[in-house]
Amino acid sequence: MTLAAYPLVPRDRVGFRIQLTALNSDDDIDRLTGTLTRLAGRFPLRLKG
Repeated sequence: MTLAAYPLVPRDRVGFRIQLTALNSDDDIDRLTGTLTRLAGRFPLRLKG
C-alpha cells in the first residue's frame, strides 16, 4: 500500500492505493480487508470507484 500525497491528491486530503500481486497470500488479503473494515468503522472512509 502506498500513500498518495500532493499533487496526486488535493492538499487537504490523503489517499492510498492498494496493489495486490501474485506474491500476496490469501491470508495477506484477509488481513488487509479486516484492517480496512476496522478503519472504516472508526473513520469516515470514502471509496473512489
